[in-house]
Amino acid sequence: MMLEREKLWSLDEHALLSGLDTSSAGLSAVAAEGRLSTCGPNILHREVRNPRLKLAAAQFKSPIAILLACAAILSTLVGDGTDGVVIVLILLISTLLGYWQELRAHVAIQALLKRLAATSEVLRDGSWQVLPSAHLVPGDIVRLGAGSMIPADCRVLESKDLSVDQASLTGESFPCDKHPGICAAATPLEKRDNVVFVGTHVLSGSGIVVVARTGSATIYGELAASVQSAQSSTEFEVGVRRFGYFLLEVAVALSLVVLAVNLTYERPVLDALLFTLALVVGMTPQLLPAIVTTTLAQGAHRMAQRQTIVRRLTSIADLGGVTILCTDKTGTLTEGVVRWEGSVSCDGTQSELVALYAHLNAVHETGFANPIDDALSEISIAGAERYTKVDEVPYDFSRRMLSVLLRRDAERIMITKGAFHEVLDACSQVLLSSGGVVAIEDVRESCEELFHEKSRQGQRCLAVAYKIVGADELLSRDSEQGMVLAGLVTFSDPPKASAIASVQALEEHGITCKMVTGDNRFVASKLAADLGVFRTESLMTGEELNELRSDALYAAIRDVDIFAEVDPNQKERIIRTLKNAGVGVGYLGDGINDAAALHAADVGISVDTAASITKEAADIVLLDKDLGVLLEAVQEGRKAFANTLKYILVTTSANFGNMFSVAGASLFADFLPMLPKQILLLNILSDLPAMAIATDRVDAEMVKGPLRWNTRSLRDFMLVYGLISSVFDYLTFGTLLLLGVPTPIFRTAWFIESVLSEVFMLLVLRTKRIVWRSHIGEVLVAVSVVVILLTLVLPYSFLAEPLGFAGPSVALLTLVAVILIGYVAASEVAKWRFFSVGRRE
Repeated sequence: MMLEREKLWSLDEHALLSGLDTSSAGLSAVAAEGRLSTCGPNILHREVRNPRLKLAAAQFKSPIAILLACAAILSTLVGDGTDGVVIVLILLISTLLGYWQELRAHVAIQALLKRLAATSEVLRDGSWQVLPSAHLVPGDIVRLGAGSMIPADCRVLESKDLSVDQASLTGESFPCDKHPGICAAATPLEKRDNVVFVGTHVLSGSGIVVVARTGSATIYGELAASVQSAQSSTEFEVGVRRFGYFLLEVAVALSLVVLAVNLTYERPVLDALLFTLALVVGMTPQLLPAIVTTTLAQGAHRMAQRQTIVRRLTSIADLGGVTILCTDKTGTLTEGVVRWEGSVSCDGTQSELVALYAHLNAVHETGFANPIDDALSEISIAGAERYTKVDEVPYDFSRRMLSVLLRRDAERIMITKGAFHEVLDACSQVLLSSGGVVAIEDVRESCEELFHEKSRQGQRCLAVAYKIVGADELLSRDSEQGMVLAGLVTFSDPPKASAIASVQALEEHGITCKMVTGDNRFVASKLAADLGVFRTESLMTGEELNELRSDALYAAIRDVDIFAEVDPNQKERIIRTLKNAGVGVGYLGDGINDAAALHAADVGISVDTAASITKEAADIVLLDKDLGVLLEAVQEGRKAFANTLKYILVTTSANFGNMFSVAGASLFADFLPMLPKQILLLNILSDLPAMAIATDRVDAEMVKGPLRWNTRSLRDFMLVYGLISSVFDYLTFGTLLLLGVPTPIFRTAWFIESVLSEVFMLLVLRTKRIVWRSHIGEVLVAVSVVVILLTLVLPYSFLAEPLGFAGPSVALLTLVAVILIGYVAASEVAKWRFFSVGRRE
C-alpha cells in the first residue's frame, strides 16, 4: 500500500511503518510479490502492455499517412475506386515496412537495456538481497551508500552522515543532509530532510530507508520527468530535425507551385490534389525515422558483441563524431589493480603501526567499495583482531577523508585516512618513528617533501592520522581536527600494457586523448612519462584552472594533455568548455565524482562496475574498461553514422531529383507524366533497398576519422545529385516525347527509369570509391536485384492495368538502359569531383 504523500514526512516512525504495513525487518518475498502485482513495477514510465500495437498505431499518426488515407477516401467517393484501393494498398505496404523496421529495433534495444537494469540492496525475508529496483514495492526496507541512486520516494529510518544530491529535483546546488525525524506537514519539498526522492543520488554516508511511493506515484513520476527525458537533444538528433525541416520547406514550396500550375491549366481538381500530395510524399523520406532507428540498433547490437552496451541509441552516432576523449587514468591507462607498496612514518622509515591503522580503517569503513581499501584489507597484521568498531564518518569529496572510531580494551581511538594535504591540514602533531610526537609546524616541510618524493616515483600516497577520544564520544566531521599524523601508505597501479597502442590507435582515427585525474601532478606526470603518449610538460592543475576566466579557458586548455588535481566541478567545466567550442567530446569515467562530467559530454562513457549514479549518467557502458574496446565502439558508431548518412544522402537526392523532374514535366506536358499511385509505388520500391543500408559494409576510410552532422554539406549533396538525376530524367522525358509513345507507355518507361536510377544511385553513392571497388553488403545486393526484377516485371503482370502501366518494347527498354549507363557514369564523375574538393558526407 502507498501512503498519502502529505503524511510521508509528518508521521512518526511507528505510524509510518504501520501505514505501510511493514516493519524494520522488511517484507517477505511472498508479500512483496503480492504488492508488486497490485502497485505495478517501480518504473517512472509504465511499459505499454502491447508495444507491438503501439508501434503499429504510431505508423498511422504520420501526417503523410493521414493525408494519403484521406486521398484514398476522396478518390473512392468521386467514383475512382481502383485508385482508392491502390493508394490504400501502398499506404499499408509503407506502414508495414516502417512497423517491421521499428519493431526489430525496439526488440533489440530492450534486450540490450535489460543487461543494465538498476539494482538496490533490499531487506527481504530477514536478509539483505540485491534485487532489480523495478521490483521494489511500498514497505520495502532499502540500504543506501555513497553512489547509490535513490530508487523510490522513501522515508529515512537510519542515517550516518547521509548526504544527497537532489539538484535534479529542486535545483539546489549544495548537497542535502538527510536524517530520521519528523517534519511539519507544511514543510516545503526542499526542506524535507527525512525523505529521499527517486532520481536523486547519495553523495556520501549511508542510510536505511523505507520505500513509501514507487513508479509514477513518486514526485518524479507525477512530473513525468526521468533522467533520460531531462537530457537535451544530441547533436545527431538536432541535425536530423533541422534537415527534416529543410526537406519539408522544399517539398511544400515545390508542391504549391505544381498545384497552382495544374489548376491554371484547368486540370481536374482531384487529380491535381492527388498529384501534388504524391509529390510531397515522394519528396519526403518516409522511412527516415525507422531507417535511422534500425541502423543505430544494428550498431548497438554489434557493439554489444564487442563488450559495449548502449543506453541511449543516438549516442552511437555522436560517438562517431568524437574528436577529443577525456579519460580518467585508473583502469584505463593503468592496470586498475591497486597494489599496496608499503607504509612509512613521517621521517621515511617503514612503519608497521601506519600499516595497522590503515588496515583497520579500510576493514571497518562501510562506504562505497574501492580498490585502495580492498588492497589494505588484504594486509595480514597481528593485533588487528583486538579492535572493534564504534562509529564512522564516511568519505565525501569535499573532505576527501574518512574516519572510523575503534575500541581496544578501555581505549577509544579515531583513525583517519585520506588525501595527503587535507589530512595534513587537520593535524596538529606528527608521530616520529622513535615514538616521539612533535608539532606539525616543525616538520611540515619534510612531510611534504616525503609525499612529493613518493609521488614522483609514481606511487599514490594517502595520509594516516589518529586521535584518542573520550569514552562516551561519537564521531562527526568536527572530530577531524587536532589529529596526530602517523605517516603515509603508498600504492602502485602500473601502466596498462595495451594503453600505449590504444591511445596511438585513437590518435590515428582522429581522436585526441586527454588525461583527467584527481591524483596529484607528480603521479599523473610519472604515468604520462611511462606511457610516452602524453606530453608531460603539457600539464594543468585544478588550482591553475580556477585562475582562468571562462572566456579564456578554451584557448588555455585546448592543447593541454594532462589535467591533474581536478575536482568534479572542474572536470565538468573542462568538458563543457570543449563542447561549447564545437568540439565533439567524450568522457570516460567510473567514479561517483565523474557523474557531472559524463552528463556534460557529447558522449558519456562508463563501465559496468561503476557506481549506479555513474552508469545512470553514461550514454554508453563498457563491460571491459579498456581503450581498445572503446576504439572498437567508436568504429561501430562511425559505421552506424555512415550507414545512416548513406540513406539520407541517397534517398533525399534521388527523391528530390525524381520529384523535381516529375513536377517540371507536368508543367510542359498536357497530361500527368506519372500518376499519383505510380509516384507512391516508386517511393515504396526505392525505399526497399534503402532499408538494407543498416546491414551494408562501410569502407575503411569512412571510419578513419570523426563523422559529424553537416546540414550544409547534405543540402549541397542533395542539390548536386538531385539535379544530375533530373538531367537524365528530362533526357528520358524528351526522348519519349520525341518518339511519340502513348501516355501509358510513357508513364511506364519513366517509372522504370526512375526506380532503377534510384537503385543505381544508392549503389554508386553509398561509397566514395568507384562503385566496383567497394564491397557491397550481401543483403543490399539481394534486395536491389529483387527491386530491379520487380520493376521490370510489373508492367507485364496482372497488376499493370490497376497501376496504369503498359508493357514497353525491348527497343524502348534498351534506350532506357543506355540512359541509365550514362547516368551512372555521370554520377561517378560528379562524386569524384564533389569529394575531391574537400567536402565530407
